Amino acid sequence: MRSFRIDTRLRGFTLLELLVGMIASSIVIAAVFSAYHIITKQTYSYQEKSNAVKELSLFHSRLIVDFNEAKVVNVKSDNVVVLICLHEEQTKRYEFHDNYSLRIKAGHVDTFAVSINSCKGFLKTEVVRDPEVSVDELRLKLGENQQEIILRRTTDAKSILIQEHDAWIE
Repeated sequence: MRSFRIDTRLRGFTLLELLVGMIASSIVIAAVFSAYHIITKQTYSYQEKSNAVKELSLFHSRLIVDFNEAKVVNVKSDNVVVLICLHEEQTKRYEFHDNYSLRIKAGHVDTFAVSINSCKGFLKTEVVRDPEVSVDELRLKLGENQQEIILRRTTDAKSILIQEHDAWIE
């Protein structure tokens, strides 16, 4: 007759096998965490640049509209521009600070995260230093990279006729 012997030993991993498995899994986890950290950092950097471009675009488009709507544009100093319109409540004032720019209109203040280093006004290609003289061109130097925004008055036939009409009425 045959006898059956029941094996009572438990089968498992040796200590060396467990150690090799833990080292391998920790290497994989470290690589995944490192990749995640790099991707997160690049995404944050991209979002910051994207937001800065959007902010600059909004500031630029708003300034173009205000500049072309203004009847008189005075550069009060290197960091203050006043855009005077026909009606007092439509007059705008731009103030440029170190890390932001303000647009003030009838007590309402818009803040843009745009750094302007200097602002110069020109009348027929000549720099205007008198704050009471209206300019037909603005040149703004942006923050660190010193890029320049140049705004010129649009002089289409309609605006010339309006100016002639206004001068004739006065």
